[in-house]
Amino acid sequence: MPSPISINIKLDIAVQEFLKSAHPQNHGYDGFLFPKRSKHNQYLELLLSRAPEHWQEAHYGELNFRVVLPYCETINVLYNYYLSDRSQRVFADWVRALFYAEFHRFCDKHIRFGTKPKAATELFMETYNLTEDDKLFQKLTKDYYRYRKEYKKKL
Repeated sequence: MPSPISINIKLDIAVQEFLKSAHPQNHGYDGFLFPKRSKHNQYLELLLSRAPEHWQEAHYGELNFRVVLPYCETINVLYNYYLSDRSQRVFADWVRALFYAEFHRFCDKHIRFGTKPKAATELFMETYNLTEDDKLFQKLTKDYYRYRKEYKKKL
């Protein structure tokens, strides 16, 4: 059961759309709710702390991603609901790394069956309801080619 506490996290729009598609949102709550016992919740639990005395929650415009905190086993989220700037960056980087890992896995799977990398990128964007953005498409395609180049070096 989620707590009544939610927090704002600064996340890229593509990563936000990916999370919403990968984990369907429960619309009865104020923000995005990660599945029970997910790694996301466990990692958030490690990063949460008590809010400073005169702290006010920031809003990040279109990069704002509202997350509903679950009740945790080790901390009380009614008091420990603060993510410092550094903790937010660490969490955002971790989620972004999961996004790219899933993207690479998805493309590898489709390319094994003969799909071209650009077509695999388009399929990924369509599967996870990512905005039809030429910059994002180019960024993901370029990232995949870099990933393949690094992977071949390791072999």
